[in-house]
Amino acid sequence: MRALSPVPWQPLARLLLLPALLLAAGLVAWVTDGPPRPLPADAPASAFSAARAMDHVRVLAERPRPVGSPANAAARATLIERLRGLGLDPQVQQRRSVRTVPWGGGMVFGADVANIVARLPGTPAPGAAGQDGAGAGEDTAGQNTPGQGAAALGADRPGAAETDGPTGGALLLMAHYDSRAHAPGAADDAAGVAAILETVRAVIAGGGVARDLIVLFTDGEEAGLLGARAFFEHHPWADRVGLVLNAEARGSRGTAVMFETSADNAALIRTYDRSVRPRQGNALTGAVYRRMPNDTDLSVALDHGLAGLNFAFIDGYADYHAATDTPANLDPASVQALGAQLLSATRAFGQGALGPPPGTSQAGGSAVYFQIAGVFVHYPAAFAWPLTAIALAGVAGLVAWAWRAGRVRGADLVRAMTAQGRNALVGAALLMALAALFSGGFDSVGLRRAMAVSDGLALGYTLALLAVMTGLGALDARGGGRPVRVALAVLVVAGLALGGVPWWAAAAVGALLAALGVPDRPVAARALWLGGLVWLGAWALAFQILLGPGSYVLVWPLLLATGAAAVTLRHSWPHDDWRCLALAALSAVPALLWAVSIGHYLFLALGVPVAAVLVVPAWLLALSATPLVVAAGRALGGALAWSAAGAAALTLAWVAITAGFDARHPRPASLMLLVDRATGSQHWVSRRADPGAWEAGVLGARPSALDTRLLKLFGRSLTLYGRPVDEPIAGLAPGPVLDAAPGQGDATDLVLRPSGPGATLILSVASERPVRPVAVGGVALGADRALGLGEAGRLQFFYQGVPEDGLTMRLGHDAPLDVQAFELRHGWPPPVARRLPAQPADVMPAPSGFSHGVLRAVRRQVAPPRGDDPADTADTAGPAGAGPPMR
Repeated sequence: MRALSPVPWQPLARLLLLPALLLAAGLVAWVTDGPPRPLPADAPASAFSAARAMDHVRVLAERPRPVGSPANAAARATLIERLRGLGLDPQVQQRRSVRTVPWGGGMVFGADVANIVARLPGTPAPGAAGQDGAGAGEDTAGQNTPGQGAAALGADRPGAAETDGPTGGALLLMAHYDSRAHAPGAADDAAGVAAILETVRAVIAGGGVARDLIVLFTDGEEAGLLGARAFFEHHPWADRVGLVLNAEARGSRGTAVMFETSADNAALIRTYDRSVRPRQGNALTGAVYRRMPNDTDLSVALDHGLAGLNFAFIDGYADYHAATDTPANLDPASVQALGAQLLSATRAFGQGALGPPPGTSQAGGSAVYFQIAGVFVHYPAAFAWPLTAIALAGVAGLVAWAWRAGRVRGADLVRAMTAQGRNALVGAALLMALAALFSGGFDSVGLRRAMAVSDGLALGYTLALLAVMTGLGALDARGGGRPVRVALAVLVVAGLALGGVPWWAAAAVGALLAALGVPDRPVAARALWLGGLVWLGAWALAFQILLGPGSYVLVWPLLLATGAAAVTLRHSWPHDDWRCLALAALSAVPALLWAVSIGHYLFLALGVPVAAVLVVPAWLLALSATPLVVAAGRALGGALAWSAAGAAALTLAWVAITAGFDARHPRPASLMLLVDRATGSQHWVSRRADPGAWEAGVLGARPSALDTRLLKLFGRSLTLYGRPVDEPIAGLAPGPVLDAAPGQGDATDLVLRPSGPGATLILSVASERPVRPVAVGGVALGADRALGLGEAGRLQFFYQGVPEDGLTMRLGHDAPLDVQAFELRHGWPPPVARRLPAQPADVMPAPSGFSHGVLRAVRRQVAPPRGDDPADTADTAGPAGAGPPMR
């Protein structure tokens, strides 16, 4: 069929079609993905009100409340009072909780946690008998505060059988009430606690639900999910739980997303779709999250075979774990989004069946689920592989037919795929260069500054990618363009180098881009489209293998794009014919919508250091809509690419000018006072070799590196920079005492006695042979948790809120131990505070916690238990001739 004759407006239409579609996709995402309007305090009693929830947040987040601190105890007392005000009878589960992980060769986390647990009995069905009331709900393995017990859960109560059936149990609402040492924790996680309090109040006002509700406010989440471990491993109510709803936050704004589910989630997703409003969630985020090293309290529940849903908002990362995580900086709309989902989910699952437990023979399998333009879609995950196979077969069949029909040559297809792979690498390298520039080489302080302007960076990155994809796509179709490609490669290498990336890494990227070459001849537009579909099929297969249900994000665009390409090739329409462009635009709608919404979410979730991940949704768009990309890039002499590049440059320049630290986004500071108990020496120390102006007033502009030799955190050496205190500060506590005594068998008992209550212990043990942690504070770790030191050569202990009477750690070993202990206390004692300059409003403690406090060090050598000298009895500065631990 002969192509229609062009008309004067067609070049402009081809130029504007792709930007118009992108803009429309952005508007749809803004409307459908944004948080709802927060409801006022006079909202109906049965509704969730962010204003009422924010009243709880303001009280809880007045100050930081780390586990074991007085502020933590005050928050606990407040929550008990508020639960009683709702008519519940809360109990406190007090327990020493310990967790071992294999990071860095072996790490042990511990704390004395105090979980708050309460129960709202289910409302019996009409005509049913009351509760059976058996049991006392006592924590037999730990301790419940006297007088705060509650009736046991009626898992087999009359009136619940028709609802619960064999898959019954209580519905658990969970959030943690502790915070980081310097963070008031308004979002993380006072917002989650407040959302649960307001949810329970609304449920009661609405007449209750049939299923028992358990409210669990965990302690010690920030110390290693310790409160959740204490509950699910030792509390008798844990066995009665049928489903867990967990509320979290990783920022201070944005809509709440149901980002994780348990396995075999088909029944959960059906109920979620039918009853939860607003719905925000997709299978891709859960699949990606499961492959990340992150954890929440829900991770512990899932490890115990329970079903669950995880809710969180993640925008506003600059406030995460920071002193700026305050009620004033928390967006009430985010609280409304979190609470509205939590309340509707509570009512839905509180009234209906929970579905079979995951992993059982009755489980109904998993689901693929996603949103598109506000419409929630789900279907069995069993369809995922067949759909992927159909999509791959369609691409293979289309390529084979086009080759046999003479519509494309094999050599052209290879050249097209090579060009597209090179373009994706250029886009990824460009984003990495920009990320390095705006984060100071991925420095922790620079990252905080970059995330404070994340919206501007996301816009600038998007415009830069649009310029690269349309510009290089047009050059591929036209041929040549060597100067532009060389300039891009030089820009990438220069950006990486200026951003602090090692010169050899920047040079390697440049060499790779040069090795890929530049096409001297034009690549046929048909070959580009078919090559893009082959690439998309390869990625869809990889996503199906690695991410399972998350592969929908590539499979559906591949199916639609393959159909559009088949119709276009069948009718021999040119790539810039309006019928081809219209069909490509329609088939690219899902890709456009997901590229915008999921790309933005990935940027927020993964952050500036992995900004190159944005190439995935951008490349998805380019490959599924190749005719749009090529037509837009070639129209009016490449005006779109040049315009997008100019707009990106202006946007990023504006971000660079406005990005900085102020009272709203303070600069993280790292400054501690290190006191060596063995030598009596005192040092001002920092984890940064280039301190900010305020720290430099104490440390100097270029502090010297100190020798820690022993201490490692998460398997990495902790290098400290500092200088001696000019005049020793008097009136400080002497620091911890570290003793060693023979334990049972081949074990040694290390006993640390802190200088006072509430300290954090950081203990590092080094030996030439493996060391087995046997027990911590009387809690046996068990043979299944034995950790060998391995190549790291270190065993780490982190214990928050060390008891005043001390803590004993039993270690099995047959070689000498080199032990170094640090007692960390946040806050400046008056004698120390008087030595410091006034802290400006644009400075805050480092969110890592290594700042604004006193670090007291003690070190000793411990002989093997069966040696002639089982344990040294004096604290030492180190082995003979080694010098002091810090110098």
